[in-house]
Formats: sequence, C-alpha cells, structure tokens
Amino acid sequence: MIESMDPAELEHRMIALKSHYGEDSNDAARALGRAAIASAIPALAGALCQDAAWEYTESACVKAEAIATIGGEAAIATLVGLLLKYDLEAEEDANGDVSDEYWRVHHACVHGLVQIGRLAIPALRPLLQHTNRYAAQSAAEALERLGAGDFKP
Repeated sequence: MIESMDPAELEHRMIALKSHYGEDSNDAARALGRAAIASAIPALAGALCQDAAWEYTESACVKAEAIATIGGEAAIATLVGLLLKYDLEAEEDANGDVSDEYWRVHHACVHGLVQIGRLAIPALRPLLQHTNRYAAQSAAEALERLGAGDFKP
C-alpha cells in the first residue's frame, strides 16, 4: 500500500536517511519505500553503500528492501548496477580492507532483488556470464532464491 508523504515530511526523511545511522535512517528508508518515492532511489542506494561501509549489513538490507518496495525498472537497475559496480577482487574499501564492504553491498542487493521477485529475473540472467564473477555469483544466488532454477555462473 502506497502511503502519501507531504513535502515537509519528505525533506525530513531524506535528511534522516543521509545524516543518521541506525533506526532513524532505517525508519526514513522504510517510509520512503512505503510512499513509493522513486526519486529517493539514488539516496537509498547511497545509504545502502554507506551502511555497508560501516559494517551495518542489516541496515543495508533495509535500504535494499525500501528500493524493492518502490519497485519498477529503476529499482531493479539500481540494485543490479550496484552488483556490477563492485568487483570484490579489484576493490579496496575506505579502511584499506579488500572486499568486505562490497560483500555486504552484494548481500543487500540480492536481498532487495529477491524482494522484488520474478520481475527481476530478466535483469539477473545476463549477469550469469558477466566477467565480474562476484556479480555472477550474486545473480545465481538471487535466481536460485527466486526459484528460477539452479544456476551456476
């Protein structure tokens, strides 16, 4: 069910999403998702990555769920884009660690894509052959969880 949100509340939720961690940020993400504010998808994606960087996997999943709740092609493209953006072998995070935050991004994106459901399948199938093997593995996991077959990249 889509909830309405007046401009003042929208501004408040966007500020909370960007400047707070924990439940304030999660509550803002949930509210934006329920209100189906498609223009919030980039901010939600940024918050997802920020939570992953701070090792808040559960909060990153909340942001992915909010993106999924908004739904549509933009939501699918955003989550798939995040899978492709982070190659776990080639990246080093802000703390000098290799790949830990990117694993959390992948985990959250798979969670969100599964929440979207079967509509995400056409966007996931091409990733199975992608050169980013971690994106391919994440796509295979999502497809398997969606009941779309036993795929191995």
